[in-house]
Amino acid sequence: MTPLRRAEDHDFGALPIRPWRSLLISAALVALTVAVFRDLGLTDPRSIADAARDMSRTATTWVTGLAETPPEGAPDATPSPADPAIAPDAPTSPPPVPEIVPQSSPEGGGHPLLTRILSDPIRLVFAAGCLATLIFIAVQLTSLAIDTRLVSRHEARAGLLTPLAQLTRLFAARRLRVGHPDRRRLDAFELASEGDIIADPLRLGLTAFPMLGFLGTVVGLSGAIESLPGAIGNPDALQPVLSELHVAFDTTLLGLIGALICLIGAKAIDQAWDRLSRRAGLE
Repeated sequence: MTPLRRAEDHDFGALPIRPWRSLLISAALVALTVAVFRDLGLTDPRSIADAARDMSRTATTWVTGLAETPPEGAPDATPSPADPAIAPDAPTSPPPVPEIVPQSSPEGGGHPLLTRILSDPIRLVFAAGCLATLIFIAVQLTSLAIDTRLVSRHEARAGLLTPLAQLTRLFAARRLRVGHPDRRRLDAFELASEGDIIADPLRLGLTAFPMLGFLGTVVGLSGAIESLPGAIGNPDALQPVLSELHVAFDTTLLGLIGALICLIGAKAIDQAWDRLSRRAGLE
């Protein structure tokens, strides 16, 4: 009779990282953030700045109110109107300071490129892809730093605090070893030997981002050429042509930015993994 394997040994030998799952988690987080911003009506830079200014003003007012609240049992230092030293019509508070409102640009406020990104679905998808890639890189680098501490020390609590480290490992698509410090350390050793697949999504993005940017350029130029005959001799009809040209050049710019992010991120992850391998004594 074959003995049953223990639950903690069922996945022995499996890779301790699933980078594509981590990238999907990062993309879902960005998509959820964008959806919440759209539901709140924060779709242009000026509304985001106004919301941040309102929150800052509310927090400042709340903190100031707490600081000015007299302790319980303390005598009230506010003079009464019957006090002969103060006239009845004297103001009890300083005059309000006029608020300085920043001047808005003729386009409606904010950077024109940021305004176009937040108002157009195509540009927004490109920008969301770049942001998801940045989150993926940051999470993987942090998790690699934790694994490096795990292989260089005997305690599994090395590095960040355990709850924060486990949350990072969750976003990095690592196996969560709650209650198994030795297994978490063994996962770090396995990652040091087989973790060269971490940067695979970035290597794909290094090719996909420029190709998608070039595709957006072709689509934008095709739309501009299609709208060009109606704009000849009619300056008022040039706006559709300019809009299509904006799509062409903005998608190219975002595609190149995404490729640059993937290139730098892949190099950084490869260096972090090499450092982990050296710490584990595998090189």
